[in-house]
Amino acid sequence: CYYFEDVDWSVKARRAGLRTVEAQDAGAFHKVASTMGRKSAQSLYYRSRNHLLFAGKHPEKAHYLSLLLYYIVCVVLKETLMYAWRGFFGDTRVNFKRAAAILRGFADFCLKRFGPGPEWIK
Repeated sequence: CYYFEDVDWSVKARRAGLRTVEAQDAGAFHKVASTMGRKSAQSLYYRSRNHLLFAGKHPEKAHYLSLLLYYIVCVVLKETLMYAWRGFFGDTRVNFKRAAAILRGFADFCLKRFGPGPEWIK
């Protein structure tokens, strides 16, 4: 989930005193990443930005700081470097665009720029 709206609604409902329940016999069909593509620049941008946005909306101070540190090291740096490295030895344009999308998503979160992402990630 790259937008986190379903998790956000559940957390808000619980904080408002509502109970969330599980329908164990229910079934759902969800084609992962069918709109944007699993590793598209667009999906990487929204994941990078919105994961932190969700955590910031529902902060538990100790968890938020550890998530932020984890995200900077394990997602932003690791994935950006991975896609940049692949850009040197593979499909340059696609991988550099992915690396740039992750960094832009993180930057937009830090600068509090929300709403639709930049046109170039599409």
